[in-house]
Amino acid sequence: MFKLDFVEKKIGDLNFKTYKQEVLKGEIVALYGENNSGKTLLLEMLAGYHQPSKGSLELNGVKSIHQRSYSCKIGYVSSEDDLYEDFKVIEQINLVKAGNKKNKETLLSSYYWFNQFFNLTDLENLKVGSLSKSQKQILKLFLAIVNSPSLLLLDDFFEYFSTENYQKVIIFLKKLQERKIVLIFSIRSLSFLQNLAKQDFISKYFYLEKGELKRSFKPDYLGKYALKRALSEDEAFRELFSRGILSNAGGEF
Repeated sequence: MFKLDFVEKKIGDLNFKTYKQEVLKGEIVALYGENNSGKTLLLEMLAGYHQPSKGSLELNGVKSIHQRSYSCKIGYVSSEDDLYEDFKVIEQINLVKAGNKKNKETLLSSYYWFNQFFNLTDLENLKVGSLSKSQKQILKLFLAIVNSPSLLLLDDFFEYFSTENYQKVIIFLKKLQERKIVLIFSIRSLSFLQNLAKQDFISKYFYLEKGELKRSFKPDYLGKYALKRALSEDEAFRELFSRGILSNAGGEF
């Protein structure tokens, strides 16, 4: 289980805040919002890159202030180009394997399983810098899941895939869900989010605006009008939350 408890953080011009939210094991949650709404900042806080100024983050009973034991349970695929461009793909993979505490047989098993969905074997001798954006995303996904994380975070992950590869990614992530991994990903396209909802891919989504996690919704509550109406109707509730008079421990109204 993952918990956010009245988290606040200021970075630059962005003042981020959220109320109480919980994500259960095996749930897939989308962070939906426009650019500069705070999606990446929230993911980076969830990954342990930033500590909240107020409130707390907790994963399976471990709070983010306990950096080492918290971060080792997390896989994060950022939107940045953070791979070693001059390495061969196999060298990038071996670098992660070298720092992995699992035994060799378990790592080989993970690699074999991953290759049933995405054929990294054919890319092993290519330079990372020569890969397409979607191929890099697949490589980063493997590097993020090789440690069997409890929480997997994907930032702007789906934007670069063809229709065929996009469907492979969805199938793979649904298989991960069977392992009770919590998956949280950011997205800025409402139509794309609606498409994911139609495929029964998401458990719920969080709506962010100008650094504030407004509230969470069930995936069948995705029309623009419905979203606007819900946000206006609960304005009074959110004012009470900010004053500490009410709490939203369950995550939904």
